[in-house]
Amino acid sequence: MTSRLLILSGLAAATVLAGCDRIDAAYAAFNDPPKAVEPVDATPVTPPAPTPATGPVQPLKPTGRGLPVKALPEPMLQISASVTEVVPLALQGERTVKLFGTAGGDPAMNGLYTYIAFFRSPADGWWVFQLGDFLSFTVLNEVPGQVDVEVEESVLDPGTGTIGSRKRRIIIAFPVDQGPDAPPNVRFMPAA
Repeated sequence: MTSRLLILSGLAAATVLAGCDRIDAAYAAFNDPPKAVEPVDATPVTPPAPTPATGPVQPLKPTGRGLPVKALPEPMLQISASVTEVVPLALQGERTVKLFGTAGGDPAMNGLYTYIAFFRSPADGWWVFQLGDFLSFTVLNEVPGQVDVEVEESVLDPGTGTIGSRKRRIIIAFPVDQGPDAPPNVRFMPAA
């Protein structure tokens, strides 16, 4: 038993000491970097012409054996898989804001539950507000504190039972400088 411990301790010490050379070399290279190479005058190279498309891309051919993959049972992944569209809003200052849609409801009559979400913190998650249930949404314009959205939605004619569609526009307004501790004062307004 003692000889095994001595052998293992010797191996551990040798491993630690072997790493010291690398650490010393890295430290020396960091403190004494190589001299920069003098710039060279170079003539610009014209990029090659793009290769014309030759039709559809052929399927890939395997180069090895495949590995079996199992479906993951976590409930949160089921919820995540229902997200079908995400539009990050980049002009909202320090605040992280996004529009997103989840598949649900009747696909013949709308079916895209649409939301706007404001990030609070990793511990607290998001403030989420439902915009509506639509066929689709498109961001038309974004400025700090406002997003203009066009939605397409199904409408049912009660007299004939026919399902049609219409487009309408919505202004989503909210304060930009409000901190993450209180929910933002979000307003949805019809627009022309």
